Amino acid sequence: MKVNGIDISKYNAKKWKITPGKREISNASEMLDGGFAPVLAHPFLGMKEYTLEINIHGESRGEIWDNVSNVIKLFGMPGSTTIEGFEERIFKVSLKDASHTEYGPGLKKWAILTLTCVGYECGYPVSAELKDELSATLPSEDTFGGVCVDYEFYTEDITLKPLGEITSPRTTAPVPIDITVRQMRVCEDDGSWFSGMAGKKYPIYADVIIDGICRDYRGRDKGRLWIRISPEVEPSEMGMVIPASSGYGVESVKINGQTGQVECIYNREPPSHMNMKPECYINDMQGGVLWGFPGQKIKVSILSTMAGIYRPSYQISFNHTPIYL
Repeated sequence: MKVNGIDISKYNAKKWKITPGKREISNASEMLDGGFAPVLAHPFLGMKEYTLEINIHGESRGEIWDNVSNVIKLFGMPGSTTIEGFEERIFKVSLKDASHTEYGPGLKKWAILTLTCVGYECGYPVSAELKDELSATLPSEDTFGGVCVDYEFYTEDITLKPLGEITSPRTTAPVPIDITVRQMRVCEDDGSWFSGMAGKKYPIYADVIIDGICRDYRGRDKGRLWIRISPEVEPSEMGMVIPASSGYGVESVKINGQTGQVECIYNREPPSHMNMKPECYINDMQGGVLWGFPGQKIKVSILSTMAGIYRPSYQISFNHTPIYL
């Protein structure tokens, strides 16, 4: 058993057992005066209460008491606890109560430390990927037109891939998620459009529209998430509108599901003649980006601009930490 990364065996201690207690649930359901039926409210689930029993040994009562104090000190601030038998879970707990009972001849050999904690259980980070690559069907020749591809799926149907050492298959409670859109295709230096771009990834120039993911904590849909990655363009000598960035642009964009903050990674240093960077922004998020509601259905639409020039082949991943009720 480890508390914030420290093994309690350091203090001659070993977990004996863990017992989950009651869970806090608040519910405003009531029978109104003069009503014909009760008004049922949405319940809000609180934290669990856990009782941990830990065996602590020592050659004397003084040593046992010192070991007890050191173990309690590990719980002196809220933190993460890993427990044998629950390898796929992390216990996020805060200490509520502590006591210990002495045993053994002359009270000199061992004691049981009983800790009462409140908290919850979570898993290791998980990445849910829509597909390995989302490739739009390219037109037969270079074009400045757009190509739109739609994907529709249920959250229960996607394939999970681990980010940490251990992963659990599902979250049983809605959790915030981060969304990452990546360009997967590498440029082979296609002449004038991509001078000096060989070995670098094509930029992403697309609108990525995701429906079904912006929700409040009751699961109510709060509108779509719209990610726009737009090239800076300028007219050429022939009057055509062409990309001003010569292949420079965003190769990866990450959306923080709680704050809506956008983090971009560019595929190379900007050309010296550039005055402005390609633009990336999202619409106003009316709710958090949440994952894990029963029957949650998500639709992703990708509109690639200049698809014949900037070859679209995208990967979308939904990164979250599972929470268990």
